[in-house]
Amino acid sequence: MHGNLEDLLADAAGAVALQSPRSLEVCRRHGIIPEELYPRSFNSFIEYRGEMQEMVQRRYEHFNKRRLEKLHFLVGERRALIERQAAGMEQHTPVYADPHASRISGSSGPLTSPRAGGILYGDSYDQEQEKIAARMEREALRAQKAEALREQREQMQRQKEMKLAWEDQRHLEALREQEQARLQGIMQNSGRKTARIEHAKEQQQVLAELTEHKKLLIAGKHVQREQELEDRKRQNYQERERKREEKALRAAQVKQRKEEMERARVTHLEGRLIEKSDKAVDFEREKLSQQVRRQQLAEVCKLWKE
Repeated sequence: MHGNLEDLLADAAGAVALQSPRSLEVCRRHGIIPEELYPRSFNSFIEYRGEMQEMVQRRYEHFNKRRLEKLHFLVGERRALIERQAAGMEQHTPVYADPHASRISGSSGPLTSPRAGGILYGDSYDQEQEKIAARMEREALRAQKAEALREQREQMQRQKEMKLAWEDQRHLEALREQEQARLQGIMQNSGRKTARIEHAKEQQQVLAELTEHKKLLIAGKHVQREQELEDRKRQNYQERERKREEKALRAAQVKQRKEEMERARVTHLEGRLIEKSDKAVDFEREKLSQQVRRQQLAEVCKLWKE
């Protein structure tokens, strides 16, 4: 569903796509990306499995707070823009297309429909190939931009997490300073000094334990993340080795099959050669026996004539 900034402010399910020309113009003037104004689910702020719900809840609340502040500010600016345009102090706003509205509507491209391409009647094959190559280059550039935007978002998310951790540390230090100041006040009061000192020591010990516990949790998260990276690298290496071994095994099987075929061919040729040699020997024997019989017959004839 298309709407303006006021519709987006009243929307909580993320079903409104920002398409109002004045709303987009106000966002452009103040350098705000329309995607920052859409509501996000709680699970979208979880960076890794097992993350503390407290940290995710803080990021979620911080994002919603900033989103509502931006929306209220932009709604006021839009109303001021409408008043200026109605008074003739400013021209009407041209129509802009929100490139992020496709995630609401479910379409994969911009909302404005470009001229449909394709093989037109009379176009040459080379011209169509150039169009296809240009379209593929645009798709690659769009994918690179999306990857850069994703990396930028991840970096901003890490910076937010570091900022939250730093704010927690400052809060703990402020609590420690307050506790120390209260302890000094208790020590100056001699009438109730003993009970208050013991209570202050207990509070300080609890605070130190909480601080140490948080430090251990942060260290454990870093160790877990590094372990997951090492496991992923090890799995990738094992997968590459397995594929390499399968490839070598297939090559060995192919080589063995070729050798067997070559041996069978050689055996067949040897058999044919042996068969041919046996036939030649039989022919020579027959020829020699015929010559012997002729000689014997000639001798017999000679003796008979004598």
